[in-house]
Amino acid sequence: MKTLMKFYLQEYENFDEILPASLQSNEEPEVENIKEFPNEAYADTWRRNKEDAKQLLGYLPILSAKNEKEKKSSEFKELARETFHNSIKFLLDPLFQGDGVDFNIDDKDIWFFPRISTIICDWPEACTFSLTYKSANSNYPCHFCLVQREDLIDIRKEVILRNHVNMKEYFDSNTSNLAVLEQVNNYFWSIPNLNIYAATVPDRMHHLDLDLFKYQIEFTMELLKKKKSLNKVNKRIADIPRHSQLKVFKKGIQLSRLTASEYRDMMKIMVFVVDDLQIEDLSEVYVKWNEMYLLSRSEKFKESDLKNFQKAINDWGDLFIKLFQNISNSYLKFLKLHSWIYHIVDTIREYGAINGYTTETYESLHKTYVKIPYRLSNKKEVEKQIMENINKKQ
Repeated sequence: MKTLMKFYLQEYENFDEILPASLQSNEEPEVENIKEFPNEAYADTWRRNKEDAKQLLGYLPILSAKNEKEKKSSEFKELARETFHNSIKFLLDPLFQGDGVDFNIDDKDIWFFPRISTIICDWPEACTFSLTYKSANSNYPCHFCLVQREDLIDIRKEVILRNHVNMKEYFDSNTSNLAVLEQVNNYFWSIPNLNIYAATVPDRMHHLDLDLFKYQIEFTMELLKKKKSLNKVNKRIADIPRHSQLKVFKKGIQLSRLTASEYRDMMKIMVFVVDDLQIEDLSEVYVKWNEMYLLSRSEKFKESDLKNFQKAINDWGDLFIKLFQNISNSYLKFLKLHSWIYHIVDTIREYGAINGYTTETYESLHKTYVKIPYRLSNKKEVEKQIMENINKKQ
């Protein structure tokens, strides 16, 4: 097992790597013969998602309620949604006024026409932007399409996609509730060349690392308990030797407070620690997961690559459902399972490789500039102390 582990870690140590191989070797990225569908900028994903490629446009106001009763009232919730979209309008309208923007780059004036490409966020924030209901128990809970909740587990069913035309028809006829849509005017309907329901792209870190893989581990633990094999697996994990590319879990499987990076470390070992436990397909579902996950981190996609990726997703999804549906209280009616299986490949076709629109960079920035300085403060005049701490670093 140690030999297999060493080979596997050497072979797949790029789970956390974003830079393409050509950039690691200081070569120019190859961009020829990549594009087989529109809106592709795959060679730039490494640049777009670096920390210094971000710009803060402004802060969004958060309304305060007098009490818990007011906070839960429909009037307050509607006001909060209207305030959010009015604030977005205030921030973004100047970008679309006039005939574009002139930037001076390398002593050359270059004309740009701004556009919104994607909105990078987790599911609750995506619902805020799209103004769909946040409840996973609603009739049509997906902000991408009009799939019924009962059909979330059906990974082969045809679905009707949401867009600003069919959603605005519900809004104009005052029947938004039939599409699980808030009766609030969506600012993004006015933005040209933007489908807000597709532009709120699935985020790999929240969809896979912190959600679906976490569920896979939890359901695996339930299976192991029934087979009285959990202690055996924890011992296998504790016996894994140290490796520079791997976090050591000496106490076995403990899911509380695991980070996305630690879940990715678990992806590297689970395929081995659950092997040969007389549970059919248990090791195979982790093999299929890793194949799918590694493909998701690809820097470039051709149409043939997307077909292979969709097949890898379906192969993993079929096994995941077969193994764990009866263990799940909701019978795996997970929004992110549906979203990943149904919508991620089309998202790549429209917006490019996933590496260009993952929240990993933003979560890292939030940790560096908010969470850590907050913990270093004495919790009094927190904002002032956070700013002083950040200024010391710069």
